Amino acid sequence: MKRLFLLVGMLAMPSFASVSANVAFASDYVWRGMTQSDGPAIQGGFDFESESGFYAGIWGSNVNFNDGAGSELDYYAGYGFSLGDVGVDIGYIAFDYPENQTGLDFEEIY
Repeated sequence: MKRLFLLVGMLAMPSFASVSANVAFASDYVWRGMTQSDGPAIQGGFDFESESGFYAGIWGSNVNFNDGAGSELDYYAGYGFSLGDVGVDIGYIAFDYPENQTGLDFEEIY
């Protein structure tokens, strides 16, 4: 009986973070005006977000650059907050192409 009360108490506790997942099937993966998959793409990811505004995640897709790169993995983390009526988002993202050996990987700060 004590375990039941503990479980009910845990279910009633407020959540300070959330984890979500996503999946998509696209007819073409287009990024910044250029096709990345040259056809259909399967994409998906996992996201973590805290009440404080911190977030992190991973996202992936198949790609076709005709040079051996068959997949893209993006790793990102950041912090979002409001300054009055203005939303601010500061973060980092790394674009990784695991199968490619010619240095396509790059990073951005936003």
